[in-house]
Amino acid sequence: MTVTPSATKPETIYSAYIFAEPQDSTSQNDLGTHMFDGTATWFGYTNSGGIPSTIQYSYTMDRYAHFNSFSAGTGNFSVSPTTLSAPICQDVAGCTDSFGKNVVQYGFGNIEVSTSDVNTSVRYFYSIWIPLAGVNNSLSNLQVDIGTGAADANNLGNDLNPDSLINTDVTVSSGAVIPSGTYRVLWLDPNARIPGSLPLSQNIYFKGVSYTS
Repeated sequence: MTVTPSATKPETIYSAYIFAEPQDSTSQNDLGTHMFDGTATWFGYTNSGGIPSTIQYSYTMDRYAHFNSFSAGTGNFSVSPTTLSAPICQDVAGCTDSFGKNVVQYGFGNIEVSTSDVNTSVRYFYSIWIPLAGVNNSLSNLQVDIGTGAADANNLGNDLNPDSLINTDVTVSSGAVIPSGTYRVLWLDPNARIPGSLPLSQNIYFKGVSYTS
């Protein structure tokens, strides 16, 4: 009798996602209305004067992740988080991203926001969403580099430490603009409010460079 070996189960690919929140008044009104209609207490980065509080944080961010314009490309919400994404490295020896750059285990490769992805005449706030399962279900810190012009650039921030909200779980339910699951959100305020001076003239790059369990 010939025994056929079972196929090796493919490794699950986990990705980091970026939400690009436009700061213009029309976008903020639309986002704010969506959040208000869901009885949230935070209505967007500019509407609420910064990042969320810990009060109803998971519910608030789940509501945020269900704002359809993030994926529908409505108005200045012109690029989906599933486009602004990069795999999280699972290999203890490290990985190479799509730009040929080295990535540490549980870091994420360069995520490029090109000038064609966004309205270059509008400032955006960028939050980074990390599926907890993609970082071995443990995350106390994930330092990030942000730069313009080329992959691995860090002229907008080097080894940035996210806000302490990184330690709080966010449960994203089905029907959101990213896959459902448990996430941690990296808030890099104010470095991730880009560009400092309008218009945006170069592509932006985000990379997860140093992981702490």
